[in-house]
Amino acid sequence: MLNNRIFVSPDQIRTTSTEFSDVGDTADTIPADVEGKLGPLRDIAGRDKYGEAFADNIGTALDGAIKLLHGVRDGMHKTSGDLTFTADMYDKANNVATDLAANLRRSNR
Repeated sequence: MLNNRIFVSPDQIRTTSTEFSDVGDTADTIPADVEGKLGPLRDIAGRDKYGEAFADNIGTALDGAIKLLHGVRDGMHKTSGDLTFTADMYDKANNVATDLAANLRRSNR
């Protein structure tokens, strides 16, 4: 801020917004990738008591990781939307200020 002025770039804010959205999109693809690569957990470790314990424990951990990734996705998409809204409001404020300033006349006193 300089002399009660704030300098922002709505276009740069929008660029940053898309980067947050990209991270959210990436977080959204990870669970499907993991599930597609691992296959059924009980088939990995076997069906004896140790394999069942492994499948139960890793399954719980994977469920937690998937919930975490969905939270990351939701947070990144929310941040992206908030940044876009902010950029739009800066544009709107600038347009209003420009319109108001056009109605002012400079006096030569």
